Amino acid sequence: RVEDEYGPSVISEFVPGPWTDILAVNLIFDKRSQLVGQFAFEKLRLCPPKTGVSVMARSIFAPELVERLLPLFAAVGWQGPADAEFKIDAATGDARLLEINGRFTGALAFGIDCGINFPALYCDAAVGTASPCDLTPRYEEGIVYWNPGLFLQSLVQDWRTSGKDWDVLKTALRQLMQMKVGNPWRLSDPAPYFGKLLIELGEKIRGDRTGGDEA
Repeated sequence: RVEDEYGPSVISEFVPGPWTDILAVNLIFDKRSQLVGQFAFEKLRLCPPKTGVSVMARSIFAPELVERLLPLFAAVGWQGPADAEFKIDAATGDARLLEINGRFTGALAFGIDCGINFPALYCDAAVGTASPCDLTPRYEEGIVYWNPGLFLQSLVQDWRTSGKDWDVLKTALRQLMQMKVGNPWRLSDPAPYFGKLLIELGEKIRGDRTGGDEA
């Protein structure tokens, strides 16, 4: 029925459990598909809530998940970055693979702040100077990241939908108290953010002129 109405579809099994039980594993491979960098984190807050991007997360060690992924990337001869996401199955406690994105994570600044500089590793891999790494994590566990602007947006959305203002505020304060690293906004280098603002403004103007349809 879904295919009759919407066209060819891929329907996956629902994995039960809270949305906070989502784990991200960031990897990068060199020209010979050798692992040269890894980083993992658990999502603490999303924007929009339950379905959006990571606006607060905590670094974790997940060598067993990295090990599970390596045969797949070796089989396809993968080069460059990859962002895999798992969800903990509330019924079994198993980490179930949800998706693999063939790109850097949206929370790229998190890994950099924790000492895993994926853009630099990408450059090293491109010129053949990156060193293969093993499954031992090379960063600290328990470091917390946040995106201030999106965090506030998610907080407002929680207020509007939950009806429990005090509970929302207590949760947000508890999350903020564990913050240990910076955020993706580098005020010492504002040019990238100014450029992104201009791009988004241009896209909005074009969308308004075409009635919201892409040209």
